[in-house]
Order: sequence, then C-alpha cells, then structure tokens
Amino acid sequence: MGGHTSPAEALTRQFCTLADYRRITGRSPASAMRDIKAGRVPHVRIGHALLIPTSFFADLEQAAYSVKAVQ
Repeated sequence: MGGHTSPAEALTRQFCTLADYRRITGRSPASAMRDIKAGRVPHVRIGHALLIPTSFFADLEQAAYSVKAVQ
C-alpha cells in the first residue's frame, strides 16, 4: 500500500482518483480542482474521496479525434 498507481493501471479500473487524473492529464492540483468545480470533469464524492469515472478519458480521446477529423 501507499505506492503510486501508473496511468495505465489507473485506466483499468472503473474509477480513478484526483491524483490519477492529474498524472494522466499533467494538470496541476489547482487546475485539476478548477476542472472539477467548473463541471468539465464528471466525478462522484464518497466521503473525502473524489472519484472520476475512467470512461471520461475514453470520451475525451474520442472527442479529440472527432475535432481533429473536422478541421
């Protein structure tokens, strides 16, 4: 316990932590919280834990490819 989860390992679960989100996206702590508070990142809070569905990353990737194809 106490070890860090690799981005690839984090994406194999249904939910990832805010720390996982930051590692995957390269966002700073402040920017990650702004994303959450602005509603740009779906999440659920269980107690103090903030969990992000990993399906968000697949949707984000699909949106990025869709925008690229349109340009």
